[in-house]
Amino acid sequence: MKRARVVSANKFWTVLARFPSGVTLVTARGDCGGARGLTVSAFCSVSLDPPLVVASVASVARSARTLTAIQEAGRFEISHLGEQHRAVVSQFATKGTDKFNGEWTVLVRHVSPVLPDALFAMECHRAPDIPGR
Repeated sequence: MKRARVVSANKFWTVLARFPSGVTLVTARGDCGGARGLTVSAFCSVSLDPPLVVASVASVARSARTLTAIQEAGRFEISHLGEQHRAVVSQFATKGTDKFNGEWTVLVRHVSPVLPDALFAMECHRAPDIPGR
């Protein structure tokens, strides 16, 4: 049996960066910290009945403010982004910036922000955590 060749992390990232996938914006408004958001490329449907989706944020630190806001609110919004949203993708993929600046961020009090011209948007309610995660 041949042994798999190990590639460098840089080469691995370069290859995966060329893999096309949809990009979504996950936003939530927490009790204390205001509106938060991040870009997520690992998003898919899990079930039609009941309707379930997963937005994987496995690479995000558990201390991330967006995750805290989702936990506090118990819900979050998914905005599916298109080619025209490249600037928004970059803005929300950057840590420590004021992500909610710009014309689209007219926020309704106590509601998670949604990108108005998203390809689609949906409100999601947080499911219980998976034990051991």
